[in-house]
Amino acid sequence: DAQITTTEEGIQFLWDRDAASYHFQTESTVYVENNLLKVSDKIPYPTTISESVRVYTLETEIIDITPEMDALAEELLAGEDDLYQAVFILANWTQNNVEYNLSTLNVQASQKSSYVLQTGEGVCDEITNLFISLARSRGIPARFVSGMVYSNLNQQFGAHGWAEVYIDGKWIPVDVTFGTFGWIDPSHIKFKDELGSNEASVSYEWIGSNVAFDLGEVDFSTEVEKTDGKAKEYISLEVQALEENVGPGSYVPIQITLSNPNDFYVPVQLYLTKAPGVLGKNTKNILLEPKEESSAFWVVQVPEDI
Repeated sequence: DAQITTTEEGIQFLWDRDAASYHFQTESTVYVENNLLKVSDKIPYPTTISESVRVYTLETEIIDITPEMDALAEELLAGEDDLYQAVFILANWTQNNVEYNLSTLNVQASQKSSYVLQTGEGVCDEITNLFISLARSRGIPARFVSGMVYSNLNQQFGAHGWAEVYIDGKWIPVDVTFGTFGWIDPSHIKFKDELGSNEASVSYEWIGSNVAFDLGEVDFSTEVEKTDGKAKEYISLEVQALEENVGPGSYVPIQITLSNPNDFYVPVQLYLTKAPGVLGKNTKNILLEPKEESSAFWVVQVPEDI
């Protein structure tokens, strides 16, 4: 059997006998908590960047910054003076204007941000890269995160990518694909953060004589061992139909009033879970400032054959 040593850099396997093949496997127990990273103070936008994070404002081969992106981000953030709100605006635009398209998964590497902006489609890595490009074009430090996430589409964990943005000395998570801007749920398992999405999450090297090294696929298998507790409710909300006496085919405005009693920002994702006849998307994202009360609106149509 191989001698196995764990180091800060990884896991080392050492053996000194002939073998037809070796299969390597490692298991980890990961604890994930549902904690909101709190930002209490308004951070001015544009913001002053420290040297320690300046590298996260530069473009890379994949996270490129074109004049079109720069002009778009400038237009979207015109008049905005709050850094957290600026990040929220860029994330919201990216989610609403880029379609998730699994067909690009057949490509060996992620497409550039400029390609995603041009075509209006991509997978999680590419959608995230475009958001990062827009943020970096405005001098906002942002980095790519690779990991795994649970999806209720196939009831299992799979590879995933999202972003982190530097606000008030904290790396705030932004998952454009899932529509969570400023938070992620505990189903996200982070492997590493990096400048762009084309860096490997798993790397290897080997030394030996008379050895043919043929690397197979790396497979990840994840299962939930235990869940405990309940996510804290940071806000209160009230739902009200603004018209009560309506008939078949009527359009009814729905108002959702949200209150944030906390002294820190709270990002909110709203769903109409049952929404026949809703005009537009059934989701909305809102960033509540400390002690803020705000409203969101939907319009739904009463069925003709009710």
